[in-house]
Amino acid sequence: MIEYSRMLGGTFGLTLAALTRAYGDESVATVILDPGVPYYTNGYGVFPAFQVRTASVAERYGEGMQRAPGGDPAGAFVDSADVVAIAGSSGRWAVWGQRDWEIGLLCTPHDSGPWEKSPVPLFGRHVELNDLRAPAGWCLPLSDDDVSEFWQNLRSLGSGD
Repeated sequence: MIEYSRMLGGTFGLTLAALTRAYGDESVATVILDPGVPYYTNGYGVFPAFQVRTASVAERYGEGMQRAPGGDPAGAFVDSADVVAIAGSSGRWAVWGQRDWEIGLLCTPHDSGPWEKSPVPLFGRHVELNDLRAPAGWCLPLSDDDVSEFWQNLRSLGSGD
């Protein structure tokens, strides 16, 4: 798991670079799923996605997330994206993040790897979800059913051998 705000730019490009080296990716694609395509195409004249070659992902990922389409910073993905999906061209790993849950999930075929040495803290399956989220009243409350389903899915579908 990753804190959502940490996966939106800056040093998260270093985490992605480590993943691309480990899995032999040629590029990394990032797609913003919420808000939807019309928000970006109608409001800013861009599609909510970008692709970065592996050789420059450490620097260019953050640039892609911070780019202000048409000079309007309100359209920058880092500030406007509520759901983000990221995947390497190898198809062997992916990241899914949601602002309302305040977390991102990194899915790989292995529980550990060189990406863990990047400056962005990554948390294993045994972290307490509430330790990563803002205090009650500051974030979307999650029902017991939501949390139970999350842990069940993570145990059965999560990363690792």
